[in-house]
Amino acid sequence: MNPSHGLSGQPTNLHVSHSWGGGLSVWIDDFCEADPHADNLVLESVGTENCYGIEFRLRHPASKRTLAAWVFRDPINEVRSSHAEYRKVLHSILEQHEISHIYISSLIGHSLDLFRLGVKATVIYHDYFPFCPALYLTRNSQCTSCTVADLSSCKESSVGIRPRSSPAYYVKFRDEYFSALKRAAVFHVAPSSSVAKNLRQIDARFSNFPFTIVEHGIPFKRQDTFGGASEGRQLRVGVLGVLPWYKGARALERNFQTARTIVDFYFIGSHYWAADFVGRWGAHHVPTYERHELAEILAKCRLDLALFYSMVPETFSYTLSEARCFCVPPLARRIGAHEERIQHGNDGFLFELEEEHLIDSLLELDRDRDQIRQVAARLREQPVRGIGDAVRDFYAMRNLPTPQPQKPSNLGQKQMAAVDR
Repeated sequence: MNPSHGLSGQPTNLHVSHSWGGGLSVWIDDFCEADPHADNLVLESVGTENCYGIEFRLRHPASKRTLAAWVFRDPINEVRSSHAEYRKVLHSILEQHEISHIYISSLIGHSLDLFRLGVKATVIYHDYFPFCPALYLTRNSQCTSCTVADLSSCKESSVGIRPRSSPAYYVKFRDEYFSALKRAAVFHVAPSSSVAKNLRQIDARFSNFPFTIVEHGIPFKRQDTFGGASEGRQLRVGVLGVLPWYKGARALERNFQTARTIVDFYFIGSHYWAADFVGRWGAHHVPTYERHELAEILAKCRLDLALFYSMVPETFSYTLSEARCFCVPPLARRIGAHEERIQHGNDGFLFELEEEHLIDSLLELDRDRDQIRQVAARLREQPVRGIGDAVRDFYAMRNLPTPQPQKPSNLGQKQMAAVDR
């Protein structure tokens, strides 16, 4: 296909996603705003918790316009190998906008027809779907296998997102998924190497794909909001972003009664997820904020630590990057990208997977606050990875001219901070 020229006269990228919001939506909007090399369109699935692909929207982030919308007679409940209506929509978009590259951020509500268009694509593994229909690669603990029996157990589980399709469907779909990836011209990108490691562990077929690690960027400059971990007062611990079960809500509730005798908690941007903690002694709540307000909020709270209590293997964690940017040492459960991105005692702290280890870590840090202050001092010297840095890496991977670095900006001023973010 010839180089395309979109609404701005530049080459045109198509981003494929769901419409659930969250960190994935932030990533797409950030990329589109920071990309001077191409125009960007977004095709997103719209549906319900029982059927993900009822409607599809094509939007143009730069102009904040919806260019087209389609409601399907045959909705896509989760993901399909092939779908006639969806295929017709794709060809319509390609014909009208001459798409030069496709960035697939999520296949939720979409079809593998995306890999049969003759257009080069980049798959970005923001989560573990579609291999893991429950997204999180976790049942009672992180999954190391996923057989028909495992899928059946997952389908009956009340934890996380339950698959709508049968285990037999997913076993067949996975074969078609790997075949489609193998036949198409696809780049594979993960925001942390733990993602590739986990995928290859659970299915050896992922070893056939070369993964490029491209960490996400954030639109903030370095600012020191560290609280100082002063002696003679409770430590101040922030919990940033939403707090569903997989971010540790249930585990924190079980430990809160003890933990609050050691530290004060600040739930920032948690919306209704922190309702069980609101009004309790030792808990402070900032339910919502706009993204550009984060620096001001952290400057007022003066946190000593930021807690990351995830029960699932995070693929990246925007809030970890933000805490470090504002010189707040992270304290994280040793799992997923947190374990990879944090060097214990150097630029943050890790605690073991068992729930009681949170209390042990808080007690240790409370007794020796100087180690917190030392980490905060090192964070002041670390560079902040911007969104422009990440966009340049994507173009470099594709061997295309790379955009110049972008200065941090107030991206997403109207985006609420309920992301996980």
